[in-house]
Amino acid sequence: MIEQDDERRIVGGLYLRLDELRQWHEVETKCWKCGHAAAVPLATLKRGRSPYTTLVDLGGNLRCTSCGTTGAQELIVRKLPRNL
Repeated sequence: MIEQDDERRIVGGLYLRLDELRQWHEVETKCWKCGHAAAVPLATLKRGRSPYTTLVDLGGNLRCTSCGTTGAQELIVRKLPRNL
C-alpha cells in the first residue's frame, strides 16, 4: 500500500510504474546540481517508454532544463487534491 506524508508526497512513489500513474498524480523533478525544480507532465514521462518502466529507472535519464545536467534528478510524486 502506498502512503502519503503531510505534503501529499507519496511514500514509495518512486517504485510506481508509468502505467500506474493517473491524472491525479503529479511528478516533480529536482536537479541535484542547480536545485531547479519543475513539474513534469505525465504524457512527457510516458512518451516512448515501456509502461513497465519505474520512476526509479527513469530518474537517471532525465535532463535539467536549466543547467543541462543529466542523471542527477530527484523525483517526487504527489497526489493532487480532489477539488482542482
